[in-house]
Amino acid sequence: LPGERWFVSEQSDGGAESWHDYEFRISTLSWRRFGIIKAEAGEPVAAPEMNKVEAIGFTDGMPGGGEQSSSRVASIEVYGKPVALPPINRRPAWWSRMSTDLPSSVEAASKVVYASYGSRQLTLDLYRPKYGTGPYPVVVFIHGGGWFQGDPSVLTAMAQRLATKEYVTVNISYRLSGEAEFPAALADCEAAVRWCRMNADSYSIDRRRIGVVGGSAGGHLAGLLATAGNEKLRGTGESNDIQACVVMAGEMDLEDQEFLRASREDPRQRAAIFLGGTWEQAKDRYVLASPAAHVSDRTAAMLFLDGEQDHPAGRYTKMTQ
Repeated sequence: LPGERWFVSEQSDGGAESWHDYEFRISTLSWRRFGIIKAEAGEPVAAPEMNKVEAIGFTDGMPGGGEQSSSRVASIEVYGKPVALPPINRRPAWWSRMSTDLPSSVEAASKVVYASYGSRQLTLDLYRPKYGTGPYPVVVFIHGGGWFQGDPSVLTAMAQRLATKEYVTVNISYRLSGEAEFPAALADCEAAVRWCRMNADSYSIDRRRIGVVGGSAGGHLAGLLATAGNEKLRGTGESNDIQACVVMAGEMDLEDQEFLRASREDPRQRAAIFLGGTWEQAKDRYVLASPAAHVSDRTAAMLFLDGEQDHPAGRYTKMTQ
């Protein structure tokens, strides 16, 4: 369902020794919540909102780990009423994807663990100049995806290219809203900043010069890092302070009426899932998660970038008043 909420059915066909066909109706199945990180079934769910399903997947039960049977799916046919696909937003003719071939002047460290929560590990990809001694300023890249999807690969090329300009760059993963609600994602971003400071000597990082770049939902999280003077937002331990921030089309005011209107009409319910409820249900979280609510003399230098289709400057009014 929207927000990367997954459910798994308890359906079984009773077992057989040979290949056979089996048919079932989705509307008659019983369901449990499904944790996609550990692939674990959770508590029962009485009635998932089947009219909002975005994707259907199939998984095989395997022996061990509590499973009593195994299966192999040879083919799947899904029958239902067809619906029209939304219009395709075609890229302009000049659009092209930047190469992610590692520049010859840059060296990389991939899948470096920067935070752990029990068995859950968060990783980053680090790029730094191959030649020279540093220490270099470091830039933390935070990907977008509506807080519920996306991965660091969309910013890999940018992080690699910036590393050719005598910066260390780190491109991070973080917990999405289907796994943990706010402020988990912010806590992960803060942990990445602390990791940079704690590992400065190992990677030629200048502890005094840390910046962040984020796009869309990542831009929102970058803005929170820049304005996190609020004690309720700040983590503990090594400093989370940053000195510069670039926000690319990120929401800065989650109390704004236009944002709230769009959130109510959003079929994916991105804001409500990320913040644990609608505005009426979770006002305090919306305020806490609004960078505009925390601007102070401690706020880092900020640059706002918008595309021509991104309501230029509309998100940042409060930030510049």
